[in-house]
Amino acid sequence: VRAPHSIPLYAPTPLSIVLQQAGGLTGIASPHITIIHRNDQLPTSVDYDVDNPSAATLNTLIYPGDAIEVSRQGVFFMVGEVQRPGIYPMGGAYTAGVVGSLTGGMGMIKNITLLEALTQAGGITTIAARSKTILLRTANGKREAITVDLVKLEKGEIADPLLHPDDILYVPSS
Repeated sequence: VRAPHSIPLYAPTPLSIVLQQAGGLTGIASPHITIIHRNDQLPTSVDYDVDNPSAATLNTLIYPGDAIEVSRQGVFFMVGEVQRPGIYPMGGAYTAGVVGSLTGGMGMIKNITLLEALTQAGGITTIAARSKTILLRTANGKREAITVDLVKLEKGEIADPLLHPDDILYVPSS
């Protein structure tokens, strides 16, 4: 959410109002929302479609003492000689910036390939070093640099790698 904070409730309140008081969802919010109840009741899960939210989801009641967990989708980073460098959610839409979610957990993640990611960033510039693209990935606490030849990738000579959350794709200048 845009402004995570405690919201005092004195009566059951619809989820839509509580989310509005927290500034609404960010562009990297997971559509999966979990409501953790203060009593022994099991958590409630709802799927919140920002573009077309259902009335049932909007009117899900939040009770005093409940906690709402809005996880963030995985993101990847596009830097260097791409048309629109920035931070992108694994789910698809372009995000100009990143703000916090209520919790730092990971939400549902859609698989996205390197070529799909480049498309989201508007493609590469005319001065890009296409055969020297670097995919930076952290695995088991260690950063690894994977060189990707975009010329071979575009010709189908090598497989289009899947991006992982927090991958950084760097397209250097020629």
